[in-house]
Amino acid sequence: MEGYVAAIDLGTSKMLAMAAKKDHLNKLEILATESLPTEGCVARGRIVDVNEATGKVHSVVSALSSQSALTHELKNIYIGIGGQSLHSEAYSCKKEVDGSVTKDLLISLEDECECWEKSELLEITKPEYYLDGIFSSHPEGKTCKEIEVKCLRLLERQFDEDRDPIEKILDDNSIAVAKFLISPLATAEIALTRLQKKEGCALVEIGAALTYVSIYKDSKLKFLVTIPLGGDAITADISALDDFSDAEAVKKNNGILLNESEAAETTVNKVIKARAVEICANIVHQIKHSGYESEIKDIGIVLTGGGAQLKNFDKLLIQESGLPVQFAPLNDHSQACVQGLLLSGKDNCAKDTPKYEPPVEVEVEEVVEVVETPAPPAPPKPSKPSGKRWKFLMKGLFDDV
Repeated sequence: MEGYVAAIDLGTSKMLAMAAKKDHLNKLEILATESLPTEGCVARGRIVDVNEATGKVHSVVSALSSQSALTHELKNIYIGIGGQSLHSEAYSCKKEVDGSVTKDLLISLEDECECWEKSELLEITKPEYYLDGIFSSHPEGKTCKEIEVKCLRLLERQFDEDRDPIEKILDDNSIAVAKFLISPLATAEIALTRLQKKEGCALVEIGAALTYVSIYKDSKLKFLVTIPLGGDAITADISALDDFSDAEAVKKNNGILLNESEAAETTVNKVIKARAVEICANIVHQIKHSGYESEIKDIGIVLTGGGAQLKNFDKLLIQESGLPVQFAPLNDHSQACVQGLLLSGKDNCAKDTPKYEPPVEVEVEEVVEVVETPAPPAPPKPSKPSGKRWKFLMKGLFDDV
């Protein structure tokens, strides 16, 4: 890709913007990163204070664009879509077939997949077709008695309400939205391998206020749900004890005590573990509700997100779920979403013209013109010497220096 791709994750705890180059293997080279605490203007994926969010986005994007590693101004940026109402809904439709499957029949079935309240529908997965109950990747022209189409609708009730203020915020910053991308799907691009998606696994991304559970099987998304709980719930519980000035630091330093006697646990440990167990219980419930628990038993759960870094949370989830649990291979799990957005973005986000650089004022010293007097004419060339003098001159002229 010429230029670079840029993205911003509007999280509950912070806005995180990033720009990167991608090579021919789709590997990222991070060029610039900027973040800013949201301080209440974004809550659970929604902008709740447009004026405050406008100023913060302006600050983050301006700081990102002005970094020296970016040789061009930003013209657009990818935005992640999330929110507590984000979820999937399975859809299927059957029709009798009189003869062979026609192109018009397939088009009508795909139209039915998209027949939903448009303000809620973000995306549908690629339709799958079954002819008399047998999967067919190319059904057109084949003969059957009945055809069934299946797909997954990705829905978010408040997206239309949120899209306009986001576009306005960026427009006020002279930047367009390259595309809205579904955050947990983008995270999966950076956090999961092709093998994990094919064999079957659950991606669990724990943020400040939300936890996304996405299940993949046969290289396809099969289930997506949002749990309205995250790391901030644990911080709030600690703050309620009224004994700590920095509850976030206390949470990180203590973590979860496992296999310890009750006497060894402090009040803080008990509070952290109680809320962490609740988050785990919700994750396990959603995996069972999806119907894919047995399908993912080999690979199990892949963890990421800033909230997943709570000490011993992965071990607790193993105990509560009975499934294997591993972390995604990322250096910083709090950047999983924004890096996934970068990886998912396909368009160049850089303007064609270089960034404007103001001319550097250089103090010029006064130059005094010096006129040289012409040298006198050279004396006439002496005649050719003879004898030893001639040999001496020839020797000096052609010897190596």
